[in-house]
Amino acid sequence: MLEEREYKKSEIAKILHTTENQGIKRKLNNYGIEYSCSGRGRNLQIQIIKIPSLFQFRIFCITELNVAPQTDFRKFRNFLYYFMNDEDFRWLPDETIEIRLREKDIPVSRQTISNYKRNLEAANLISLSTGNTIVYYFAKNHQQRIVDKAEYLSAWHEYWENKEKYNSSRIAAQIMREKYGGMARKQYKAEINGILFPVWEKLNDLVCGSIELELCTSNSL
Repeated sequence: MLEEREYKKSEIAKILHTTENQGIKRKLNNYGIEYSCSGRGRNLQIQIIKIPSLFQFRIFCITELNVAPQTDFRKFRNFLYYFMNDEDFRWLPDETIEIRLREKDIPVSRQTISNYKRNLEAANLISLSTGNTIVYYFAKNHQQRIVDKAEYLSAWHEYWENKEKYNSSRIAAQIMREKYGGMARKQYKAEINGILFPVWEKLNDLVCGSIELELCTSNSL
């Protein structure tokens, strides 16, 4: 995590993912960071004087989560605000999250949402395919009715019986939708990595702080 302190070249090169002195300076300039230098070559030392509050979230995402610098950080931040603070968002299908965000005037495509989740998983902050929490539900028109495992299993048991009876998966699916109000599905809830929970909390603090700063100053990322 980039902080306001002095760094050896090897330290800051690892954070900024570049070993070139000019590359280090160029990135710091692009991030709007105030700094001073001493030494040359391998002996270069960088004193980080000030990291602008407006860009702290962006810098954290780039240096800690390996998010591409070309990312729309305002959209990413707004997605994270709901994903990190509303547990429903951590199990909803991407297409449903897309609709809910659009209703909040946050247009983000489901492909982008999937990429956002992969960023968090690649940083080991969450797991998308394992965990103890499985949500069972019936889905219809981007709406979900949460049920227990027994009802979910019963619906699929009837589906296979009807598929064999009518020799048609279409008819079996239609019967399920009519009886249960949708198709039975299950999905793992994104599990937060407890070991890296301090990083998760730091990211959430930056997300909330960035939103508050934008509301107070009318500045955006």
